[in-house]
Amino acid sequence: MKTIRGLLVPFFISVMLLTQRCGTDIPVVYRRAVGSPYRTEHFTIYYDEAVFDPIDIEQIGVRKESHLDHINEYLGTDYDRQIVVQLHDSIAHPYAQSSSERVYESPDYVLTSDYGHETAHVIGRQKWGPAPSQFFTEGLAEAAAKHPEGFNAMERFGAVIDNSPYTERLVFDSTFAHMRGQILRKEGWYSSHLEYVRAGAFFHYLKVRFGIEKVEILYRTRPYPGEIDQSVFMEKAFKAAFGATLDTIISDFKTEYRM
Repeated sequence: MKTIRGLLVPFFISVMLLTQRCGTDIPVVYRRAVGSPYRTEHFTIYYDEAVFDPIDIEQIGVRKESHLDHINEYLGTDYDRQIVVQLHDSIAHPYAQSSSERVYESPDYVLTSDYGHETAHVIGRQKWGPAPSQFFTEGLAEAAAKHPEGFNAMERFGAVIDNSPYTERLVFDSTFAHMRGQILRKEGWYSSHLEYVRAGAFFHYLKVRFGIEKVEILYRTRPYPGEIDQSVFMEKAFKAAFGATLDTIISDFKTEYRM
């Protein structure tokens, strides 16, 4: 992967207020990093030269390009534009401004925990549009991310359940009931680790069982004008996309997990 270093042209520090969703709305105030961006084929990375050395930034660029290739392959997409990445230590939680193709991450996150989750948010939104619920917004990003251990989303979900401090049966029953509520938008999204891996596992299951084209149909489905009951809408959307009810698919998902 070829990279091109930008010229070191200093510019004025400005304070910007940024608000976007990644689970919840997160207001962030930070100072823009001084110095020109580092550019790769698909990423323009703004960073603080006092925090990152050139080798760090080059490695970050290589990893992000690898993440993007993996996500495109997983989703069957052909995203080929630029994503702006802003790195600053005042960003407490990473998030994506998907509609404008921007990602905001901290140095610690990008060096130790970045597997492409926020990049997947951008690609999903740009190629498929907004998801029908937060569950599917996070499910797509979690399933498509390039996790270093090489396990798919179903395997990661199983590891979380198996290592739960609670009794396996209690966790197993309650997690699927809660998942159904989130899919139907009857329950909120609380950004726990279990929620992310569960949403990713279900997205991956749908992809493997029905094909990514059918998952895209569900993802793109929008309520009819005047249709207020989101749970009824989602039930109809599952039936239209997959030819089966949500309860049947969840039951089969539970069986698949147990195998």
